[in-house]
Amino acid sequence: MSHLLERLGGFAARRCWVFILGWLIILGGLLGARQVWGGSYVNNYTVPGSNSSNGLNLLNSDYPLVRMILVPAIMTLLGAHAWWMPRWLEPVLPHLHLEGSEAAAAAPAADALAGAAPGSAGSGRRPR
Repeated sequence: MSHLLERLGGFAARRCWVFILGWLIILGGLLGARQVWGGSYVNNYTVPGSNSSNGLNLLNSDYPLVRMILVPAIMTLLGAHAWWMPRWLEPVLPHLHLEGSEAAAAAPAADALAGAAPGSAGSGRRPR
């Protein structure tokens, strides 16, 4: 079996466009079959009184108010203090850098200065 898979993988690597075209033909056939014979999806199953149903009802009723009014107001009032975090929690959480942000550009330089490989945790401190 492994010999067959090895030969198939080698053929796919040599003739990648044939495999890509094959997958596109299969995808087109599936989309066409769904268009001809497919129906619509129904997702209206509920269990009234269950915890998940009650939670969903609560989110649907309160979430727009919280999202559009309360969170921006609290963030504005707290300012930089809204991002406060206990020091013991800082090393536990992952350090995420958004693409294009100043912190992402400074992260490789800080890691190189700390003697760590790029992309590693580095010095363990978050850029400020």
